[in-house]
Amino acid sequence: MKKLFFNISKLYGAYDENPGVLKGKEMQSCGQLTNAWILTENGVVKAIGQDELPIDTYVETIDMENGEVMPGFVDSHTHAVFAQS
Repeated sequence: MKKLFFNISKLYGAYDENPGVLKGKEMQSCGQLTNAWILTENGVVKAIGQDELPIDTYVETIDMENGEVMPGFVDSHTHAVFAQS
């Protein structure tokens, strides 16, 4: 079952391009997309994006009413040795 969550004002923890490995001060900020959407299939995130919605057939569309979304799992794991890299 495909679901499209749309009209997300800010999607935290997401980047419009892959930032690669983040080190030191780069780890102080969290990426975010504005005017975002999330496409899921059977409960698994399949795609994220911003602005133009993907063209597809959805079982359900959910209007997030300009709300902000933060993923439920955030890996904050790091090592002190990398803090000043």
